[in-house]
Amino acid sequence: MRRVSDGGGGSVGLLKAKHLVELDAHLQANLYLLAKAVAYWVKETFRVSYTESGMTAVLRRLGYVYKKPRLVPGKADREAQTQFLETYDHIRNLQGQDDPIYFWMRLIRNTIRCLPAVGSSVARSR
Repeated sequence: MRRVSDGGGGSVGLLKAKHLVELDAHLQANLYLLAKAVAYWVKETFRVSYTESGMTAVLRRLGYVYKKPRLVPGKADREAQTQFLETYDHIRNLQGQDDPIYFWMRLIRNTIRCLPAVGSSVARSR
């Protein structure tokens, strides 16, 4: 393989400039968690094979970096909350003022509904 002579090291890229532009546009519209998945798309689309480390280098040259996903809590179900409040008000109206209302609940840790995706996402650096 021929080496690039700009002093930065590395080899000549296998993708043509127009393919790099198309790859960049594709990455702007689609989320990938692994460079391996991007390499698979490139192989299927352009018939050019990259290793995972080779695709990582291409992504870096295009200005992409890996971002570790954050835990994001699950969103509350508004309809279920509204239904609960209506049922609670109905029960409260049937009960006397001093009568207690008991709720049987199953306690769940908050992290159950907020599982991160495995791997890192490919994101454009700023």
